[in-house]
Amino acid sequence: DAAQYLQYLFEKLDRAELGAGTARLPSGGGDGVPISSNLFAFKTETRSVCSIDSKIKYKQSAADTILNLRIPMEKGKIIPKPEEADRPPTPPDQKRQKSEEGKEDEKKEKEVPTVTFSDCLDAWSASSTIDDVRWSHLGDAVAPATAQVRFDNFPRYLIVQMNRYEMGADWTPKKIEVNIDMPHDIDLNNLKAK
Repeated sequence: DAAQYLQYLFEKLDRAELGAGTARLPSGGGDGVPISSNLFAFKTETRSVCSIDSKIKYKQSAADTILNLRIPMEKGKIIPKPEEADRPPTPPDQKRQKSEEGKEDEKKEKEVPTVTFSDCLDAWSASSTIDDVRWSHLGDAVAPATAQVRFDNFPRYLIVQMNRYEMGADWTPKKIEVNIDMPHDIDLNNLKAK
């Protein structure tokens, strides 16, 4: 898996950079040792609201380097492909048409839904209900909570992994066939913790 290899690479780089210390820096190096993985590191903050008395609990996560996003297939839409321009077929096209006549039914079945990247971010940051949360202000009583995840800080470079596998009804992993519509510009300011 590419994400696991990338995390392994970051660990190796961190060890090498910390092991070398300030010897690898030019003279007058400054405070502390810069670490390459810090360019990709971010933290998230979970805001939990108690369902009994609406008290709020904040929890900050450990630094992470890869944002894992679930693909909300319920938001997927089939986008029809534009038809080819009406033009007379050339001899190679005629050969291709003959070989593809039997495959037209397969092509119709292979329509792949498209999900926007903003839908994936919305699913990641959406409020969710968590059962059985212990609340210290209630004497360690258990009560449900509503949780919402936000970025505590933004990295200089954000690495995103789309989770293309989900567990099937028989508990076997199944790959999700989906296209992700990525925008050219991404604005994450609405996902910043307050």
